[in-house]
Amino acid sequence: MNEQEHHKKAFEFYYGLSERRNYKMVAEEFGVSVGAVKVWGRSFEWSRRLRERDGEVAKAVAERSMKDGIERGVRNLKIIEMGLLQVAKAIAEGKVKPSVSDLDRLIRLEEFLREERKAGEQTKFIIEWRDASNPSEEQDKEAGERETEEQ
Repeated sequence: MNEQEHHKKAFEFYYGLSERRNYKMVAEEFGVSVGAVKVWGRSFEWSRRLRERDGEVAKAVAERSMKDGIERGVRNLKIIEMGLLQVAKAIAEGKVKPSVSDLDRLIRLEEFLREERKAGEQTKFIIEWRDASNPSEEQDKEAGERETEEQ
């Protein structure tokens, strides 16, 4: 038996039924007996074609998901890089008093997005900000406390 256009349409209808898929619904839609649809299903290997189509769809979804994830990661990395540059500029211009915890989080996020850390690897950042012209005891104390907390 050669597969004709109405057989192809019947298969597409059958595939489109998804979870509700059954030969009876195909028979009713195409005005034929359930037995005829069973013959079409066997003759034109509908089971194999369903598996192949499901595999193709799953592969396409996975590829699209991966591409979307990469695009999001690149976009987020650009945002983080811009944020770091803006913070660095504001610090250099004296407009912002540096916050070690904010910088630490940005640096860790950038590193994560760049996937520079290996799974399970512990990375520590100890950033000390001191006014080069007037280092204070308070800054030294804060840096020591942060180092102790991180350990």
